Amino acid sequence: MKKRIAVFASGFGSNLQALIDYNNKYGLNGDIVLVFSNNKDAFALVRAKKNNIKAVFMDPTRYSSREKYDSKIIEMLEEEKIDLVVLAGYMLLLSQEFVHRFKNKILNIHPALLPSFKGT
Repeated sequence: MKKRIAVFASGFGSNLQALIDYNNKYGLNGDIVLVFSNNKDAFALVRAKKNNIKAVFMDPTRYSSREKYDSKIIEMLEEEKIDLVVLAGYMLLLSQEFVHRFKNKILNIHPALLPSFKGT
């Protein structure tokens, strides 16, 4: 059975597009079923919609704490039955609760060596 994949992105979504293109050409052992962003202006959300992928924005400033924000995200991912979370330019740190809940199910795409070049 194919994995249900959620991609988290905060900006332009070039890594998301690379994943979509690869999947369209070669196929993945999964389907990108959700793109999530903490930035309402993220072009990644537009890319998702253009490819018939559910696009979700949640504003972290509308929650009283990061834990409550991440709990709401976890709830959404569980409703969508997500098997793998891909961080593709997601610019927020994940809470301990989130990392624990998706232990061994998170893949971070980062353009530089961490922690030496974080934020690049």
